[in-house]
Amino acid sequence: MSALEWLGEIGSALLRIVPRLRVIPSTHAGVAFVRGRPRPIAPGCLCLFWPLWTTIVVVPVVRQTLNLPSQTLMATGPGGVRAILVSGIVVYEIRDIRAALTQVHDLDEAVCDLALASIKEVLWKRSLDDMATHGGETDSALRQRVAAKTKAFGLRITNVFLSDCAPCLVIKSSDDTRTRYLPMGAEIAEE
Repeated sequence: MSALEWLGEIGSALLRIVPRLRVIPSTHAGVAFVRGRPRPIAPGCLCLFWPLWTTIVVVPVVRQTLNLPSQTLMATGPGGVRAILVSGIVVYEIRDIRAALTQVHDLDEAVCDLALASIKEVLWKRSLDDMATHGGETDSALRQRVAAKTKAFGLRITNVFLSDCAPCLVIKSSDDTRTRYLPMGAEIAEE
């Protein structure tokens, strides 16, 4: 280690003792973990903190959209039970920043998992015709279910809706780890 690197480390250690000032934008909020205890920081706030024993985490609290990955479910339709490919979108705002940052490690991942489970629960007993004719009721049921499951995270779920819902053909070969989804009636190409 050279003398300059050594002096740089001493300088950075000394800077951890000096208090710092941080501006929180009006679209964000945060939590200051002071000696491990969470204290909320309001949007648009000027925050003075001691970096030696305080860690600040800031996230956006305004409207956010989460695009859910596709999943395959079984539904009844013309000709019996069929595989359908569904995906959705969740729109939410953070209302309680303390809960959002302390109740779950990865907020987006937790909302995604709970929303996918809710889609499965809501669509499990519905037919394709029912989904097509009562789309608004399906979206409302999804919103209520996701809102109930994420209430502990301090979120306000403004909307949950299906972005895709179509019959598909699921192909998985025994020597291939990939799963392929094909629209009904599509030709299967050999590789």
